[in-house]
Amino acid sequence: VGLCDMAFPDLGCRPTGDIDLLVHRRDVPGAVRLLREMDYAPMGPFPELDRFHEATFSHPSNGSRMPPVDLHWGLCAERFSAHARFDFDLGEDDVWRDADLKRHRLSPEISLVHLILHAFTNSFSMLSDFVDVLYVYRTVKSKVDWGKWVEQVRRFRMGAVAAFTLGRVAEWWKIEYPEALDRMVEEDLPVACRLGLLRKAPWRGDIGGWKERLAMPLFFQPP
Repeated sequence: VGLCDMAFPDLGCRPTGDIDLLVHRRDVPGAVRLLREMDYAPMGPFPELDRFHEATFSHPSNGSRMPPVDLHWGLCAERFSAHARFDFDLGEDDVWRDADLKRHRLSPEISLVHLILHAFTNSFSMLSDFVDVLYVYRTVKSKVDWGKWVEQVRRFRMGAVAAFTLGRVAEWWKIEYPEALDRMVEEDLPVACRLGLLRKAPWRGDIGGWKERLAMPLFFQPP
Protein backbone atom coordinates (compact mmCIF):
# COMPACT_ATOMS: atom_id res chain seq x y z
CA VAL A 1 0.00 0.00 0.00
CA GLY A 2 2.85 2.38 0.81
CA LEU A 3 4.47 1.56 -2.53
CA CYS A 4 1.24 2.26 -4.42
CA ASP A 5 0.78 5.54 -2.58
CA MET A 6 4.35 6.58 -3.37
CA ALA A 7 4.70 5.67 -7.04
CA PHE A 8 1.52 4.44 -8.72
CA PRO A 9 -1.38 6.68 -9.81
CA ASP A 10 -4.01 4.27 -8.51
CA LEU A 11 -4.13 1.23 -6.22
CA GLY A 12 -5.55 -0.81 -9.11
CA CYS A 13 -2.38 -0.22 -11.12
CA ARG A 14 -0.41 -2.48 -8.77
CA PRO A 15 -2.34 -5.71 -8.11
CA THR A 16 -0.96 -7.96 -5.39
CA GLY A 17 -1.84 -11.28 -3.82
CA ASP A 18 -0.75 -10.41 -0.29
CA ILE A 19 0.28 -7.54 1.97
CA ASP A 20 3.88 -7.06 3.11
CA LEU A 21 3.85 -5.47 6.55
CA LEU A 22 7.24 -4.02 7.57
CA VAL A 23 7.79 -3.52 11.29
CA HIS A 24 10.66 -2.63 13.56
CA ARG A 25 11.95 -5.77 15.27
CA ARG A 26 10.84 -4.47 18.68
CA ASP A 27 7.27 -4.08 17.36
CA VAL A 28 6.85 -7.70 16.23
CA PRO A 29 4.91 -8.82 19.36
CA GLY A 30 2.47 -5.91 19.01
CA ALA A 31 1.99 -6.56 15.29
CA VAL A 32 1.30 -10.24 15.95
CA ARG A 33 -1.27 -9.30 18.61
CA LEU A 34 -3.07 -6.93 16.22
CA LEU A 35 -3.13 -9.53 13.45
CA ARG A 36 -4.59 -12.11 15.83
CA GLU A 37 -7.27 -9.61 16.87
CA MET A 38 -8.28 -9.48 13.18
CA ASP A 39 -8.51 -13.32 13.16
CA TYR A 40 -5.21 -13.79 11.35
CA ALA A 41 -3.08 -16.77 12.37
CA PRO A 42 0.50 -17.70 11.46
CA MET A 43 0.87 -20.45 8.88
CA GLY A 44 2.81 -22.96 10.98
CA PRO A 45 4.97 -22.38 14.06
CA PHE A 46 6.09 -18.78 14.48
CA PRO A 47 9.74 -18.54 13.31
CA GLU A 48 12.66 -17.41 15.43
CA LEU A 49 13.38 -13.73 14.90
CA ASP A 50 17.15 -14.24 14.75
CA ARG A 51 16.98 -16.98 12.10
CA PHE A 52 14.24 -15.75 9.78
CA HIS A 53 13.06 -12.44 8.35
CA GLU A 54 9.29 -12.91 7.99
CA ALA A 55 6.20 -14.88 8.99
CA THR A 56 3.10 -15.42 6.86
CA PHE A 57 -0.37 -15.00 8.36
CA SER A 58 -3.59 -16.24 6.79
CA HIS A 59 -7.23 -15.31 7.41
CA PRO A 60 -10.17 -17.76 7.69
CA SER A 61 -11.62 -16.17 4.54
CA ASN A 62 -8.71 -17.83 2.64
CA GLY A 63 -7.91 -14.64 0.76
CA SER A 64 -11.40 -14.07 -0.66
CA ARG A 65 -12.00 -11.13 1.66
CA MET A 66 -8.79 -10.63 3.64
CA PRO A 67 -5.48 -11.30 1.82
CA PRO A 68 -2.54 -13.10 3.44
CA VAL A 69 -0.10 -10.90 5.36
CA ASP A 70 3.68 -11.33 5.33
CA LEU A 71 5.00 -9.79 8.54
CA HIS A 72 8.61 -8.66 7.93
CA TRP A 73 11.18 -7.73 10.56
CA GLY A 74 13.90 -8.07 7.90
CA LEU A 75 13.98 -7.47 4.15
CA CYS A 76 15.63 -10.63 2.89
CA ALA A 77 16.43 -14.18 3.93
CA GLU A 78 19.74 -15.22 5.46
CA ARG A 79 20.77 -17.11 2.32
CA PHE A 80 21.05 -13.79 0.47
CA SER A 81 23.15 -12.10 3.14
CA ALA A 82 26.37 -12.73 1.17
CA HIS A 83 25.08 -10.08 -1.24
CA ALA A 84 23.53 -7.69 1.30
CA ARG A 85 24.33 -6.40 4.75
CA PHE A 86 22.84 -8.31 7.70
CA ASP A 87 19.56 -9.26 5.91
CA PHE A 88 18.48 -5.57 6.21
CA ASP A 89 17.31 -6.01 9.76
CA LEU A 90 14.33 -3.70 10.30
CA GLY A 91 15.53 -3.25 13.85
CA GLU A 92 18.31 -0.99 12.55
CA ASP A 93 17.62 2.71 12.87
CA ASP A 94 19.32 3.43 9.51
CA VAL A 95 16.49 1.67 7.68
CA TRP A 96 13.80 3.82 9.34
CA ARG A 97 15.60 7.15 9.02
CA ASP A 98 13.40 9.65 7.15
CA ALA A 99 10.54 7.13 6.88
CA ASP A 100 7.06 8.58 6.40
CA LEU A 101 5.20 6.76 9.16
CA LYS A 102 1.92 8.56 8.50
CA ARG A 103 1.88 7.24 4.95
CA HIS A 104 3.31 3.86 5.96
CA ARG A 105 6.37 3.91 3.75
CA LEU A 106 10.14 3.99 4.04
CA SER A 107 12.25 6.85 2.71
CA PRO A 108 12.62 7.09 -1.09
CA GLU A 109 16.25 5.97 -0.86
CA ILE A 110 15.54 2.88 1.24
CA SER A 111 12.38 2.09 -0.73
CA LEU A 112 14.40 1.83 -3.93
CA VAL A 113 17.03 -0.33 -2.23
CA HIS A 114 14.24 -2.55 -0.87
CA LEU A 115 12.68 -3.03 -4.32
CA ILE A 116 16.02 -3.87 -5.93
CA LEU A 117 16.61 -6.42 -3.19
CA HIS A 118 13.10 -7.78 -3.75
CA ALA A 119 13.84 -8.34 -7.45
CA PHE A 120 17.04 -10.15 -6.52
CA THR A 121 15.43 -12.43 -3.94
CA ASN A 122 12.81 -13.37 -6.57
CA SER A 123 15.69 -14.41 -8.88
CA PHE A 124 14.84 -11.58 -11.31
CA SER A 125 12.00 -13.79 -12.52
CA MET A 126 9.09 -11.33 -12.18
CA LEU A 127 8.68 -8.40 -14.53
CA SER A 128 6.50 -6.65 -11.91
CA ASP A 129 9.57 -6.28 -9.66
CA PHE A 130 11.36 -4.30 -12.38
CA VAL A 131 8.22 -2.20 -12.97
CA ASP A 132 8.19 -1.34 -9.25
CA VAL A 133 11.79 -0.14 -9.50
CA LEU A 134 10.93 1.88 -12.62
CA TYR A 135 7.94 3.63 -11.07
CA VAL A 136 9.69 4.43 -7.80
CA TYR A 137 12.79 5.71 -9.62
CA ARG A 138 10.65 8.01 -11.77
CA THR A 139 8.89 9.29 -8.65
CA VAL A 140 11.99 9.98 -6.55
CA LYS A 141 14.67 10.80 -9.16
CA SER A 142 14.60 14.53 -8.44
CA LYS A 143 14.47 14.08 -4.65
CA VAL A 144 17.52 11.88 -4.06
CA ASP A 145 21.21 12.69 -3.81
CA TRP A 146 22.33 9.88 -6.11
CA GLY A 147 26.00 10.14 -5.17
CA LYS A 148 25.14 9.46 -1.53
CA TRP A 149 22.68 6.76 -2.58
CA VAL A 150 25.40 4.91 -4.47
CA GLU A 151 27.68 5.11 -1.43
CA GLN A 152 24.90 3.69 0.73
CA VAL A 153 24.19 0.84 -1.70
CA ARG A 154 27.84 -0.10 -1.75
CA ARG A 155 27.99 -0.06 2.05
CA PHE A 156 25.10 -2.52 1.91
CA ARG A 157 27.26 -4.68 -0.43
CA MET A 158 24.57 -4.39 -3.09
CA GLY A 159 26.49 -2.64 -5.87
CA ALA A 160 26.38 -5.57 -8.31
CA VAL A 161 22.72 -6.35 -7.63
CA ALA A 162 21.71 -2.69 -8.00
CA ALA A 163 23.79 -2.30 -11.18
CA PHE A 164 22.15 -5.31 -12.77
CA THR A 165 18.61 -4.31 -11.80
CA LEU A 166 18.94 -0.66 -12.80
CA GLY A 167 20.72 -1.66 -15.99
CA ARG A 168 17.81 -3.86 -17.06
CA VAL A 169 15.32 -1.08 -16.27
CA ALA A 170 17.36 1.39 -18.33
CA GLU A 171 17.63 -1.01 -21.25
CA TRP A 172 13.97 -2.00 -21.38
CA TRP A 173 12.42 1.42 -20.75
CA LYS A 174 15.15 3.63 -22.26
CA ILE A 175 15.90 5.46 -19.03
CA GLU A 176 18.75 7.96 -18.89
CA TYR A 177 20.25 7.94 -15.41
CA PRO A 178 22.07 10.74 -13.57
CA GLU A 179 25.86 10.49 -13.86
CA ALA A 180 26.33 8.84 -10.44
CA LEU A 181 23.93 6.00 -11.26
CA ASP A 182 25.25 5.52 -14.77
CA ARG A 183 28.80 5.31 -13.42
CA MET A 184 27.77 2.78 -10.75
CA VAL A 185 26.17 0.52 -13.36
CA GLU A 186 29.30 0.74 -15.52
CA GLU A 187 31.66 -0.01 -12.62
CA ASP A 188 29.68 -2.69 -10.79
CA LEU A 189 28.16 -4.66 -13.64
CA PRO A 190 31.29 -6.84 -14.16
CA VAL A 191 30.75 -8.09 -10.60
CA ALA A 192 27.17 -8.95 -11.54
CA CYS A 193 28.56 -10.94 -14.46
CA ARG A 194 30.88 -12.87 -12.16
CA LEU A 195 27.98 -13.59 -9.79
CA GLY A 196 26.15 -15.20 -12.70
CA LEU A 197 23.39 -12.60 -12.74
CA LEU A 198 23.88 -11.77 -16.41
CA ARG A 199 24.39 -15.12 -18.12
CA LYS A 200 25.11 -18.77 -17.32
CA ALA A 201 28.71 -18.80 -18.54
CA PRO A 202 31.37 -17.30 -16.23
CA TRP A 203 32.35 -13.76 -17.05
CA ARG A 204 35.88 -13.73 -18.54
CA GLY A 205 36.66 -10.07 -19.10
CA ASP A 206 35.35 -6.83 -20.47
CA ILE A 207 32.75 -7.23 -23.22
CA GLY A 208 32.06 -3.59 -23.92
CA GLY A 209 29.96 -0.97 -22.17
CA TRP A 210 27.24 -1.95 -19.74
CA LYS A 211 24.49 -1.49 -22.33
CA GLU A 212 26.22 -4.03 -24.59
CA ARG A 213 26.55 -6.47 -21.69
CA LEU A 214 22.84 -6.18 -20.98
CA ALA A 215 22.04 -7.25 -24.54
CA MET A 216 23.19 -10.75 -23.55
CA PRO A 217 20.61 -13.33 -22.42
CA LEU A 218 19.34 -13.26 -18.86
CA PHE A 219 19.75 -16.32 -16.67
CA PHE A 220 16.10 -15.80 -15.70
CA GLN A 221 14.04 -14.27 -18.50
CA PRO A 222 11.06 -12.19 -17.30
CA PRO A 223 7.72 -13.22 -18.81
